[in-house]
Amino acid sequence: MTGRRAGDPGDGSTFNAPPPMLWAADLARVHTGVVETFDDAVGLGSIRCGSEILIGFHCIAIADGSRTIAVGTPVAFTVTTGHNGKVEAASVVGTDRVASVNEGASNVNTI
Repeated sequence: MTGRRAGDPGDGSTFNAPPPMLWAADLARVHTGVVETFDDAVGLGSIRCGSEILIGFHCIAIADGSRTIAVGTPVAFTVTTGHNGKVEAASVVGTDRVASVNEGASNVNTI
């Protein structure tokens, strides 16, 4: 499958993350969500935030360096502007590590 970008689920669906300008104030915040899809073969996945927002990520965004994460894993992450100005998840951390990330942080945001 050539031509796929990080965050492209490859199944014909589209991500409905807000445009980057709406995320500008949230770049420094830690958001939470659940891994909805992850394809180990291509290293692409998506995180569901709330009921409507689906944001893509590439395996290099997984903070522990494992390059894989299970579907259904609750995660904390930041957002960044990726290729072609698309919003992507960055610094994706599974919940077993979220407590240490959030400890003392006042900037945690559930979308």
